[in-house]
Amino acid sequence: MKLRGTTRVLAVGSIVLLTLVGCSSNDTAASTCQDLQNLAAQVRGLRDVNIVQTGVDGLQQQVTAVDGAFDQAKASGKDQFGPELDALDNSINELGTTLSGAKDSGKSIGEILSSVESDVSSISSSWNNLTSAVKTELDSCDLSAPAS
Repeated sequence: MKLRGTTRVLAVGSIVLLTLVGCSSNDTAASTCQDLQNLAAQVRGLRDVNIVQTGVDGLQQQVTAVDGAFDQAKASGKDQFGPELDALDNSINELGTTLSGAKDSGKSIGEILSSVESDVSSISSSWNNLTSAVKTELDSCDLSAPAS
């Protein structure tokens, strides 16, 4: 009789533990998705910068906003998407380096446009790789939707 009661307690305990682990995993996935959506919004913001009006400074401000969102996304998604996030980070850093170099040398956006286009192309490629990985791992996480 005592064995049967112990078995029930263990069974109930196991179910509770599995439920908590499942919820924790779902909470982590939701948090990671939210951070990736915030990053997506900032990356999309790169294309919205009017570089004719704002020049290097405007684009550099948006890169700074991307960096802030990237840090949070990297913290929450590094285990699942480390290689893709690293590639994106490298691409974003290249654009930052191009813009800093232009600002330091006093070059206009027109003088560095081909470098900026190359950097943006690299960001786009890295972003596509990340979104593909997210679609595979977190199917319900839509990076094309605005962050809520």
